Amino acid sequence: MKMPWTDDLIGRQSPQTHHHIDRCTIQQFARALRLTYAPYFDPEAARQMGYSDVIAPPTFPFTLTAAPIEGLDLPPNGIIHGEQQFAYGAPITAGDDITVTSMVQGIKRRANMVFLTIRTQGINQQGKMAFTAESLFIITVSSQEVG
Repeated sequence: MKMPWTDDLIGRQSPQTHHHIDRCTIQQFARALRLTYAPYFDPEAARQMGYSDVIAPPTFPFTLTAAPIEGLDLPPNGIIHGEQQFAYGAPITAGDDITVTSMVQGIKRRANMVFLTIRTQGINQQGKMAFTAESLFIITVSSQEVG
């Protein structure tokens, strides 16, 4: 079966996914990473820093997933997460509502590998960009599967 690793996937976007960010989720995430920065846990410490409530650590957006992109069928095996880059905008704080979408940015083929770039963006309830994440996935496929 031929996998659809063709350029017509570029620009395809996921449906919007909405995430409500609560204080407990931020605190649990920071605790799991053994972080100790007070504004991740203490609303008053966050307010003293100028935030409305506790703030999310920089890697928190990784937990804010988007819905699947129609037509992008990732294989169950043979996929490697190559790299991840984040750009940050408005801080994510408890009480925010973040709308997340993902889009296929690029597809490159080399021998029996496909290099897939996905861009994910989170927009807060005020319409401000909270984060952009660019992920590179390396997919190994047999020569019959490369489109």
